[in-house]
Amino acid sequence: FELTSGGAEIPYTGPMVKRGDPGREDYTEIPAGGKAEATVDLSLVYDLGKPGTYRLRVTGGLQDLTADLGAVPRPRDRHEPEPLDCPEIEINVRG
Repeated sequence: FELTSGGAEIPYTGPMVKRGDPGREDYTEIPAGGKAEATVDLSLVYDLGKPGTYRLRVTGGLQDLTADLGAVPRPRDRHEPEPLDCPEIEINVRG
């Protein structure tokens, strides 16, 4: 993610983790025409303590994408990443 307020980037303050090769349980199957959702608490890794308008932009994508469930898990050097095209989100924090 990229989080900004007033044009200034808000730094990520969460842990930096180096990931190993994924297991089968690390993959999520999304059927054709389906969707996947997740909920995150941004206040755990970004300072949202000041009232104001924040803008959140997704900068990453899917780490590995395949239509062949038999092909997973696979090592990171064989991943096939896919970018995501997500609209920017505006967050209003009130004091």
